[in-house]
Amino acid sequence: MTARQEAAAQMAAPAARTRPYLIGVRHHSPALAVAVPRLLDAVGAEVVRVELPADFQP
Repeated sequence: MTARQEAAAQMAAPAARTRPYLIGVRHHSPALAVAVPRLLDAVGAEVVRVELPADFQP
């Protein structure tokens, strides 16, 4: 299996889940800007909860 095929398989695996899918992010990066939308698409996210630091709260 090539690296690209392995990555595609790992992205597809969460779609079979029925429980919440958690993505822990401590620091945002350009890599996360690419990975998080793909992960959310792969799991078919209908709802996304984002926990922000206290100083970012409205």
